[in-house]
Amino acid sequence: VNGPITINGGTIYASGGSDAYYGAAGIGGGCQAGGRTITISGGYVTASGSSDSYYGAAGIGGGAMGAATEITITGTSNGWIKAYGTVTALAGGAGIGGGAFGDAGNIDISGNVTTAAASSNTPSNGAGIGGGFGGTCHDVTISGGQVTVISDSKADGSNGAGIGGGGSSAETTDKTTGDVIPAAGGDAWDIIITGGTINVNGNSRGAGIGGGAGGEAHNIQILGGNVTARGGSSMLSGTNLGGAGIGGGGDGAATDILIRNADARVNA
Repeated sequence: VNGPITINGGTIYASGGSDAYYGAAGIGGGCQAGGRTITISGGYVTASGSSDSYYGAAGIGGGAMGAATEITITGTSNGWIKAYGTVTALAGGAGIGGGAFGDAGNIDISGNVTTAAASSNTPSNGAGIGGGFGGTCHDVTISGGQVTVISDSKADGSNGAGIGGGGSSAETTDKTTGDVIPAAGGDAWDIIITGGTINVNGNSRGAGIGGGAGGEAHNIQILGGNVTARGGSSMLSGTNLGGAGIGGGGDGAATDILIRNADARVNA
């Protein structure tokens, strides 16, 4: 998608379709394309990435292999936004953000009720808000509203943060093109929360807010609002596998984390 997408109210259901090798976003980029300059101001919006895709897409943002930049959600006091990444994918996309192997940046949320979930049936998952599997995340600002975020994979492994980086990937090869896809993803930086009621769950080795599995986190500021952040836990045993509540994913470092003037509950 090269031009901007603007939604001002209404009731919208958008899906990327099904059974595509490279998934398309519900709202945003088609297969192997990014989502850029998406603005949603009010309304009742449900968006899902393609189902049953080999490489998954975001609900709102990039298609498979596509990045997402400049996503703004605001003014939904009389509505809601629900965004779901691709289900049943080798590599999943974010709920809001990048598709599989897609980065995400410049996401601004102030809307009232926003639910973002990255969901897949494999242990290679994107963030709820942020990078797809193999993708990084930077410059996310949440300044108000009720925001619920879940990175929800049905298997333990390299899973994404609730808000932040997708699960980090090892080097792999695209089975149709033969192209080498280098190891990537996981890191997150410049995530700022100044208000709202935020409930975030990472998955498996992903942080609640910060790095996906194997990813680092830098400059995370919680400066207001009511924030609950839970690090990822095993889908099998329920025990935490190394993801911080706020900070790095499993095996990932973290620097410059500030919590001030906020009601924050953090669980690793």
